[in-house]
Amino acid sequence: MSNNFYELKREADQRLADFRKVELKLGFSFLDLAKQHRSKENRLKSLEHARAAVETIRRFQGRIADCVEAARIHNESNKLETLLDSKATYSPNGS
Repeated sequence: MSNNFYELKREADQRLADFRKVELKLGFSFLDLAKQHRSKENRLKSLEHARAAVETIRRFQGRIADCVEAARIHNESNKLETLLDSKATYSPNGS
C-alpha cells in the first residue's frame, strides 16, 4: 500500500475523532442548557438532544485507530451519559 493511503487513513481517523469531540461538546452544552430552562418541555428537549449526541458518538465507536484518543472520547461519553441518567428527573423549581 502506498504512503498516501496511510496518510489518508490517518487524516480520516483524525476527522472522525474531531467529529466525536464536537458531539461531546454539544452533548455537554445541551445538558447545561437543560439546567437553565424553566419550562419542563424545553428542558426535556435539551436532554433529548444531549442523548442524541451520545448516540451519535456511540455509533462511531471503535472506528478510531488511535487507542488513547478513542479511550478518552469513550470515557467522556460515559461521563456525559451518567450525567444524563442522573438528570432524567431533573426539575428546577419543581416544574
